[in-house]
Amino acid sequence: MFEKTRDIFTHLIHPILFMYLAASYIPSTILLLLSPLQLNILFSPSAFKEIWFARFWSTYGPGLQINTSPTIAPLLQRVHGIVLDIGPGSGEWLPLFPKNRITKIYGVEPNRDHHVALRRKIRDCGLEGVYEIVPVGIEDLARAGGLGRGGWIVL
Repeated sequence: MFEKTRDIFTHLIHPILFMYLAASYIPSTILLLLSPLQLNILFSPSAFKEIWFARFWSTYGPGLQINTSPTIAPLLQRVHGIVLDIGPGSGEWLPLFPKNRITKIYGVEPNRDHHVALRRKIRDCGLEGVYEIVPVGIEDLARAGGLGRGGWIVL
């Protein structure tokens, strides 16, 4: 009985903790944007969200990768051929991809604030020429009809 109660509590508290950690980056992001007076970003919810989440994820993402690797790594080792990497962020999972069995990876990442770190990780993992960043959201791919030859959106 105690174990089941503990599991329920854990499953409830983890999402709340994740939301709290993410929200804790909002004040520092506001201060970051106030110093050069980037008011256009402060008053654009979507632009602010991109910067705020990139800042949060650059700190929290690597830790998440370390903690969940025992579960995720075996799944990634089975991929082969052409891979669609949805929301790669700054590329925390790239070192776990089996390079010898992948011919192409399309990384669908709309948050351009992640692209610099993602390109660095692509280079560090030896995936240049194999990994291509598709700078749109997965929703955009669905509306446009998906990926076509050459990797870009087919209208």
